Amino acid sequence: MISVSFSPHQYLFSSIVLSMFLFCIFGIGVAQAAPRGLPTASVELDGYLWSENIGWVSLNCKTGGADGPDVGTDPDDVCLTSDYSVTMDDATGQLSGWAWSGNVGWISFGKLGSGTGAALSSFPSIVDSPGTIPVSARAVGVLSSGLTLEGWVRVCAGTQGGVCAVMTDSAVSGGWNGWISLKGDTIPAGGYQVTINNLGKINPASYGWGDTVVGWLSFDLTALLIPNATLTGTACTIARDASSCSSGVVNWSFTNTAVVTRRVSRTSPTVTINIGGTPPALIGTSNTVTFNAGVNLFRAYYTYPVSPIGNTLSLTAGCGVNDTYYPAPADKCDQKMPTVTITADKTLVRAGDTVNISWTITPPAAQPLDASIVCKVYGPGMPAAAQTVSGTANSLAIKNGTSFKVACTPPGGAGADITASITVDVVPTTQEI
Repeated sequence: MISVSFSPHQYLFSSIVLSMFLFCIFGIGVAQAAPRGLPTASVELDGYLWSENIGWVSLNCKTGGADGPDVGTDPDDVCLTSDYSVTMDDATGQLSGWAWSGNVGWISFGKLGSGTGAALSSFPSIVDSPGTIPVSARAVGVLSSGLTLEGWVRVCAGTQGGVCAVMTDSAVSGGWNGWISLKGDTIPAGGYQVTINNLGKINPASYGWGDTVVGWLSFDLTALLIPNATLTGTACTIARDASSCSSGVVNWSFTNTAVVTRRVSRTSPTVTINIGGTPPALIGTSNTVTFNAGVNLFRAYYTYPVSPIGNTLSLTAGCGVNDTYYPAPADKCDQKMPTVTITADKTLVRAGDTVNISWTITPPAAQPLDASIVCKVYGPGMPAAAQTVSGTANSLAIKNGTSFKVACTPPGGAGADITASITVDVVPTTQEI
């Protein structure tokens, strides 16, 4: 049976800590196909738990012994003398394995796999522990919409013989059964639980309860040893008459992984499977990636192609400041379209008169007009040849209202023309009836 004792100080401290535990467990999930949203099938927890009653609890031999972080004479890694860890299965959310306390000994997190001991079973009754879930500790939900930790772990010293060989609820040592609950209804009023938001962060007021021996158990110095990667970089500028560039930079940094299949790949707009080799260095840079015009998406993988990890890097490659990208049929960077105007020395004439038409064609930044841009002037008497600079021309005799226009067409005919127009009207004449 779980004893109940509670103080506001314990509540706040334990909630924050246990919250952090869950953050670590589910913190970096990205793969959509994974049931819990984590980027690997089974991952280890790392770090320490803290109880004001029993002190430090080590979750992984890679961290060190039970003296706590950077305390005492424990080496950083004690796995050669005592190999233990706690893991989480992404498909089921199940926690399993061992943690170690210098004061109460081994703590079982559930099914022990090929190790010694027994799977957790015969959980405390609902009458004794309202609202608890009679299962070994596990995560439920999907990371994208939030996760909840529920169920039980057990201190082996509270079992019959104190060795976790028998896991029935009745196997009590000295009146204490060693159970630690991660979700319940009665302590304090309104209940307790551990929840994780869609970013893998522990929500406030997340904690579990051990009883009067363990008390509140804090997880704020816990982390999940899942592979992770950070991507940064800068795109390059596409030269005129080109559709791609290769002087951009992609940087990567892998952590918590020794998996040889790790990759850095571009996934859009075209796929580049390997950047920087297979596998790339844990920390590396490549400035030989081909960037296409527009958005280029990069992603790190620890098991290509099914398991992306880390953030997606989005870099946009564009044309020079005075250029613009034209899709098919031109499909390249060309000079931006010029601005155009057209005027007439008279906009109202008698029938048979002529007008002088003037037009301007002004490329961006007063550069020469790119040869791939075709500009023409339309109207009676206007030159038939393409125009590259501003000019003037006299019209033919005007008998009716007439429009004049200057228009520039993008390279290859892609996109809309840049136009300007003006209308010259004719004065009505008097006729005898």
